[in-house]
Amino acid sequence: MHCIKSSVFSNKDNELSVYETTGLKHEKIWSIGKIEVANKRADNRPMLGRFDLESKHYINANLDTKRYEPPERHCTIFGMPVGSSLEKAKKLALRQKMVDSSTLHLIEDNPDWAKYG
Repeated sequence: MHCIKSSVFSNKDNELSVYETTGLKHEKIWSIGKIEVANKRADNRPMLGRFDLESKHYINANLDTKRYEPPERHCTIFGMPVGSSLEKAKKLALRQKMVDSSTLHLIEDNPDWAKYG
């Protein structure tokens, strides 16, 4: 069974790079993923899928969102708790809550992946 790991909401800079996809069709979202993410990965690791999470979950978690374009629709999420053991526990709980609210879409389940971008 495939699942989203809470570590996707954590990195060394405590920032999360996302794309605003509200109102877009799945085909357009996959195209953004292939053109702006998969084709530009410095580590050459393949993109396995995407997860969708409504912005209200970032807002409810008191995280800040700022648009950083280009590329079009690119945003960064800031404000994950860092530091003490208590803050790390809060961060883990917050990450797990976001995972629970996300929807996973895998490339292997998308027969049209090759045509995007």
